[in-house]
Amino acid sequence: MAVAYNVLTLWGPLTLLAGVVGAIGIYLLYRPVLEPERRSFLRYIAISAGAGFVGYWIGTAIGIGIACMPENAGNLCGLIGVFGVGPLVAGVAIFAYACYWASQARSGA
Repeated sequence: MAVAYNVLTLWGPLTLLAGVVGAIGIYLLYRPVLEPERRSFLRYIAISAGAGFVGYWIGTAIGIGIACMPENAGNLCGLIGVFGVGPLVAGVAIFAYACYWASQARSGA
C-alpha cells in the first residue's frame, strides 16, 4: 500500500496540473474558431471547474473506499483518496471537458 500511496500522491497533483494547463491551452488554441458569442472564457472556466470539482469528489470517494477496504488499512488510509485519486480524477475530468469543448468547436455546433 505504501508504493500505491507514493505513486498516487505524486501523480495525482501532477495530473491535476496537467489537466488545468491542457484545458487553458485547448481554449487558447480553439478560441479563434468559435463565433464571438460562444467564446466566453468565464463560462468555460466555470464548467471546467465544476467538472474538476465533481471529479475530485468522485475520485476521493473511490480512493478512500479502495484504500480503507483492507482490515489492516490504518487510520490514514483516506489520504490516498484525498491527495492521490481525487486530484487524478479531477485532472482527467477537466481535460475531458476541454476535449469535448474542442470537438464541439471543430464541428461548429
